[in-house]
Amino acid sequence: MNTFCDYYNKEQCQSCQMIELSYTDQLKQKEIEVQSAFPGFSNFLPSISSKAQNFRHRAKFVVTGKKDSPIIGLAGEEELDSGRELLDCPLHHPSINKLTHMLPEFIKTAGLTPYNIKDRSGELKGIIIFTNYSATQMYLKFILRSKESLDRIKKHQTRLLLIMPELKVISANIQPIPHAILEGEEELVLTSDQYIWHNFKNTRMLIGTKGFVQTNPLVAESLYTTAAEWIQEFNHQEMVELYCGYGAFSFFGQKFLKKSVGIEINPSSIEIANLTKKKLELSNMSFIQGSADGVQTILDQESPDLILVNPPRRGLAGTTGLIKNSSCRGLIYSSCSLETLKKDIENLKDHFKLKNVQVFDMFPHTKHFEVLTYLERL
Repeated sequence: MNTFCDYYNKEQCQSCQMIELSYTDQLKQKEIEVQSAFPGFSNFLPSISSKAQNFRHRAKFVVTGKKDSPIIGLAGEEELDSGRELLDCPLHHPSINKLTHMLPEFIKTAGLTPYNIKDRSGELKGIIIFTNYSATQMYLKFILRSKESLDRIKKHQTRLLLIMPELKVISANIQPIPHAILEGEEELVLTSDQYIWHNFKNTRMLIGTKGFVQTNPLVAESLYTTAAEWIQEFNHQEMVELYCGYGAFSFFGQKFLKKSVGIEINPSSIEIANLTKKKLELSNMSFIQGSADGVQTILDQESPDLILVNPPRRGLAGTTGLIKNSSCRGLIYSSCSLETLKKDIENLKDHFKLKNVQVFDMFPHTKHFEVLTYLERL
């Protein structure tokens, strides 16, 4: 079956497992899956759909090939240097595709040798690009084996910044380990600008190159807005947000709250969230670096009537007990894994009752999606 994606039709990329279905059928399958996970529950709110194309504002690429003929796209099937080019993905925002077309020439000019997994040779392993909600500011990250090529990137980056004026931040992530982990711990920003503004319709926030950011900002905006509406609807006054990242849920919800505290293990994200708060002159919120399962003292001090969680795919883990024993009367849980969401809600059932469930289709044409839930204490 032919689809709108030539890469899929030619079997160059099979990442979109559901692309042969109509988008209506895709969304229906996801809704059925969520409804089946919560038998006996009925208050499933209308799903939030996505654009079918050009909705991804963040893209990761592997770089293969040779120094004079780099290939930006996907790794080869057998981990050789013959990768599969992916310069015009129809899911990516046009700004991303525009920049990827410029990068092979930049890679050649800067003398960046693509990394060869088999031989463990070369420097450039991958590239990550993000463009903000309005596609007015972008960042570009080079994943490098070492710092050997930093000076050459800095030497030639000015031309890239001039021909792509929306590109504001260029960074180098150092990943010396030869296995499949894409990003390393050390990251160096190579431009004078350190951050970009993520401008939504009703709020804005700074983001850097290291923290988590949703790939589909239009649907993410609906997700954050809905959580803020629930904060207002259930008359919450004080919130603790766990796994807060750059603080998106907090910034969207702050106008309805007297006080909020965000907790995140990534120190870079916390630094940037506090910088956003300062620039926006918001005095009713704060952000603290720490792990979600180690916040007992904060929960005791703050006594929030609402806890909001947006954990990674593994779910709440040790945080479940802290939530049970907290003073909160409401819990908003945003999840990218239905399996762990179901397990966590089951573990909370003696303390909380499920009240709202809503699907946000952040990832069309794949089996993945986000679910937002509201639970009230029994």
